[in-house]
Amino acid sequence: MPNYLYLIWYSPQFGGPRHWGLFIVGSREPEAYGTLYHCITDQKRSYACTFSTDVRYGVAIKGPRSNRTYEDRVLLGTIGDDVKVMMTEYADAATQMVNEHNVTRGRAESNCHDWVLHIVRSLDNSHLIEQGALGRAAACPR
Repeated sequence: MPNYLYLIWYSPQFGGPRHWGLFIVGSREPEAYGTLYHCITDQKRSYACTFSTDVRYGVAIKGPRSNRTYEDRVLLGTIGDDVKVMMTEYADAATQMVNEHNVTRGRAESNCHDWVLHIVRSLDNSHLIEQGALGRAAACPR
C-alpha cells in the first residue's frame, strides 16, 4: 500500500516565516487521516535555538467542513511502509543536525525548513522517494 508524503506549511499565529512539516497519509481522499512530523521549539532546554521532534498521529489533512488544516501542501511522492516505519528516526536525526548547527553558531540559523530539507534529501539520496521531491520541497513558500 502506498504512503503519500506531503510537505505542509502554515503561517504562525504571531507572524514570521511559514512553519513546515511532513505529513504521511495512506490515501489521497480529501478526508484522510495521517501522521504529522515536525520540529518545534524545545521548551525543556534553556537554549532558545533548539528544537525537538513532534509526531502527531491521527491528524486530519482537512479541518471541519473540508477547510484546509494547513495553509497549503505539496505532494512530494510516495514512500514504502519501511520508510514510514523509519520516519521518526529520520525526524530525530534531522532535529539533531539542526540543533548541532544552531548551538555551534549560537543562534537559530537552522529551522523547520532546514529540518524538512534534511529529511527529504536523505530520502532522495537513498532513492527512497521519487526523483524531483527535493526540488519540489525547496520551491515551497517560506
